[in-house]
Amino acid sequence: MSRNDKEQARQYQLVQRCLHGDGAARDELFLVLYRYLHDKLAFSLKKQCTWLSWSDMEDIISLTITKCLEDLALFENRSCLTTWAFQYGFNFARNANRKNHTYYRHHLYFDPQRHVDRAGADPLELYIQKERNEAVYKAFENLCALHRQLLIWVLFQNRSFFQIAQALHHPPDHIRQLYLFACQSMRRNFRCFYYHEPYVSARLKNAD
Repeated sequence: MSRNDKEQARQYQLVQRCLHGDGAARDELFLVLYRYLHDKLAFSLKKQCTWLSWSDMEDIISLTITKCLEDLALFENRSCLTTWAFQYGFNFARNANRKNHTYYRHHLYFDPQRHVDRAGADPLELYIQKERNEAVYKAFENLCALHRQLLIWVLFQNRSFFQIAQALHHPPDHIRQLYLFACQSMRRNFRCFYYHEPYVSARLKNAD
């Protein structure tokens, strides 16, 4: 039996023990997955997912481990558990990278402190980019709490309208309408703070 086969058998035994309620096995699986993903996933995606920060990668690793432990019953032992988990993480990272790329392209920086310096970038371009960061942050902060939460759920946590509808006890179509209105309010707020147009969302109007 090869070294890889032995490791696969060991991981499968841990999975079976975990499925039968062995807390120690679950803790050991967590460490196995964390070490593997921290070393392999981060290294493999460093060049492929250029729009992910190190903080993003840590979040993806945590999400991957959580999802794998939740789905252990689906593991069929066709490979090592770590290989199975790597594919989960790769898909999460690719989706997050695509979303981050979209945010950057449309200047949707919800965190004004996000690092924007890039090698060879024009100082004026960096200044404009920073101004856009701050405008988007202000635009987001001046949405109502529900609209902010909807944007976070859909854009950052990749939740469907159906999942959100179940959590809020509203029809999915109603959630979709709320989300579209939140996006519209976000764009209008951004134009207000960046281009100084005379519009802000209901939160600022109510504060007057």
